[in-house]
Amino acid sequence: MVDVEGEMWIYSNGEVMFSTTKEEDEYAEVIVHIPMAAAKSVRNVLIIGGGGGITTREALRYEEVESITSVDIDDIMLHYGKNLDRLVEFNKGSLSHRKVRTVIADGRSYVENSLETWDVIIVDLPEPTSKCPSLSRLFTLQFYNQLRDHLNPGGAISIGCSTSNWMPEYMWSIETTLKEAGFFTIPFHHFSVNTGVDWGYILATTLPVEVKGIELKIASDFLTEERL
Repeated sequence: MVDVEGEMWIYSNGEVMFSTTKEEDEYAEVIVHIPMAAAKSVRNVLIIGGGGGITTREALRYEEVESITSVDIDDIMLHYGKNLDRLVEFNKGSLSHRKVRTVIADGRSYVENSLETWDVIIVDLPEPTSKCPSLSRLFTLQFYNQLRDHLNPGGAISIGCSTSNWMPEYMWSIETTLKEAGFFTIPFHHFSVNTGVDWGYILATTLPVEVKGIELKIASDFLTEERL
């Protein structure tokens, strides 16, 4: 953990996992509220890589949500998300909410062994590196096929694709793989004015979605209808 001008940044394997910054709020709104807007139902939500509890906080804003499963392989990150005072204040205690179940597990293994299905699936993972090559298992055709099989009819998936301005091939490789798995895809992005980083994402659905038909279901500080 590093304190940067009164804000907390949490690192793992030398990379920033999450922080208590305005940019983190913006990122969470975009990756959560767009698939929630595209999905026909939002009763059951799966978040893979939810250790910080920030995306879980955003998903809990929907009254229709009945259950959220937040999966993270890193028990320390989940511990921080539940117990680190400044982070708990930032995520509004989301990981201890009665609607939330936290699971310490590899996201792929969890989906493979689960009999559950979900209306919305949010995959918010760092890119695979030499320090953690096993992450590549969660960006494969086989894994996306599993996600499709566990997605309810009319459901939606969002996948974080890192920095589209620094490594666009990464984002387009993910979209290509999702299409190969039978998904309809809509790429979207969020440019951070403060950092100059253009965050990329892919929205994936099993039914065609008209871009202009996507309407936000709740009001957000950053993700307004105009930005959408």
